[in-house]
Amino acid sequence: MAQPSNFRDVPIGSPVYNLLCRHDTGHGAFITHLDRMPIRMKVGIFLIPFTFNAIMAILIAWRARSAYTHYDIIAVLAGELMPTYKAGPPSSWFWFCTNLLIDYCVYQFMFPAVKKFALGHLWLRIRWGFRPVEIVFRKPTGFTRASLNNLPPDEFQLAYTQSLFQAIDPNFLQTNVGFNTRIGFWSVEYEAPMSAYQLVEDGAVDLQYWDVSIYQRDSTGWKVWEVKFNGTDGNGWIRTMQIFTVCQYLQRDGPFLHLSNSGKVGSHGQGRPSGKVQGRAPNIC
Repeated sequence: MAQPSNFRDVPIGSPVYNLLCRHDTGHGAFITHLDRMPIRMKVGIFLIPFTFNAIMAILIAWRARSAYTHYDIIAVLAGELMPTYKAGPPSSWFWFCTNLLIDYCVYQFMFPAVKKFALGHLWLRIRWGFRPVEIVFRKPTGFTRASLNNLPPDEFQLAYTQSLFQAIDPNFLQTNVGFNTRIGFWSVEYEAPMSAYQLVEDGAVDLQYWDVSIYQRDSTGWKVWEVKFNGTDGNGWIRTMQIFTVCQYLQRDGPFLHLSNSGKVGSHGQGRPSGKVQGRAPNIC
């Protein structure tokens, strides 16, 4: 079973603290782990989004190249150098609007997706390649995460905790390639691992430091919970419920850190929490 420890402070001003601050876009939480899956599997998983994004990039380039025939851009730019434009049949307006709609969809939806992939996953692979042991960051984002804010405090706590435990379940982590471990509202972050690799290369942090850890941010700074697993057998949900039992013990008999609806960690003393939803922690980085 997992051997959890209390959340502890990440030293303010340390390389890890600065990294977390730099890549926190307001979500206030990270999960990290080390991906030890075979490199050939990592390459295979990478080729799936690479292929889709390559197709979209080709489509974007094709639409951009053919735009001058759709909208007479050359005639507009060249002015008097171009022959006089002759009015087309009435159906030309239909095709003009159709092309305009297609290009709007291409540049409104496809271009941002390709740009995100190129600056994220693709740039990560170009810069750091495929490694036997890779650092993976995940963060809580999306509509599912935002919808939790509408829940009562107790239901929010339960839903967030269950999603967190599913994300760190060892069976899940050991049977999925690291950059294919999106689950629930925990999405993969690509910029933070590049900074983490640099810290490892510089000798500031050991690679093993990034194994299964949960980072949460409160009004005083970043906290980290290093989760240690002994063995890989057993049901994942039973394992997570064992962790949950320890959390309940900490909540009842000692200081603990309680998640608020802002996704931050709130510090409580002895006894149970008041049940009030805590406000968003200020940005102290």
